[in-house]
Amino acid sequence: MIAGLAIASLANVLSSCSPVFVAQSRPRPVIYSSPVPVPQPVYATTLPTPPVQTVVVTPVVPVWAPPYVYVNEVHYYYFPDYMVYYDVFAQNYWYFDGFSWVHVISLPSMPVYYGFDPYNSYIVVMNRHTHNPWIQHSYFEQQYPRGYYKSAYAPRQSLGSNTILRAYDENESRPVFVDKRSNKEVKVKYDVKNVPQQQSGKGNVRPSSETMKPQVQSRPQDPKAINIPSKSTMESRPQNPKTTVRPDVKKSPASVSSVKSPSVQNIKSNPQQESVRPAPRVKNQQDIRNNSVAPKITI
Repeated sequence: MIAGLAIASLANVLSSCSPVFVAQSRPRPVIYSSPVPVPQPVYATTLPTPPVQTVVVTPVVPVWAPPYVYVNEVHYYYFPDYMVYYDVFAQNYWYFDGFSWVHVISLPSMPVYYGFDPYNSYIVVMNRHTHNPWIQHSYFEQQYPRGYYKSAYAPRQSLGSNTILRAYDENESRPVFVDKRSNKEVKVKYDVKNVPQQQSGKGNVRPSSETMKPQVQSRPQDPKAINIPSKSTMESRPQNPKTTVRPDVKKSPASVSSVKSPSVQNIKSNPQQESVRPAPRVKNQQDIRNNSVAPKITI
């Protein structure tokens, strides 16, 4: 301990006797701030083409829709009893409010639409190429008047209590009978009745393939008209042996033998030859040859 104190005192004496060195002060560095260069925008001469985006819209077929073909293409349904259209892609109804056609999610509470139920209403599945059918509403109103289906299709067999006429498919031109419990189609044989034209001005019931055929009206024959035989009957008619023949024209035996006089039964079967007097029956071939020679002219 004594040794330590001695060393400390000796160090103090030595430090007091040593020269003092003072370090020179250095100037502080000056930092100059320069503005950062802003990058200039680069304008392209031609803008790049935006990528092509394909949007696939799939229709949402409602639960109450009848079974039909072209499910992904059919755009509209039509309710003829209420004159209302349904847009399958937009999922809304189109109805006429008295001034214009309006699309709504649900039909308004009007007396015209009381009792409307898409599960039990008759539906027309419109053609898949139809676009905005309400523009031609007068045509569809004439094609499908109210309640036309009740008397237009007559099933050939007695239907069950659950089988009903549900819709008409324009894509296949046939009515659709379904089972109410499963909403699946039931094959039913039916007949299309020719319903007479309605006097209310709403048009006819949708015509069937038989009524669409053009009907040819037969003109009544005039009793005073002269029955002119056709060319075929003139060629097949035998010539009268008493008639004279030109000298330069001679008949061959083959052509003479092929000539046959019409019988009484053939005359009755052809009404055009009733007024034509039949030629006399030729007895033999020798008489025809004799009569075919031109008469001699004596001066």
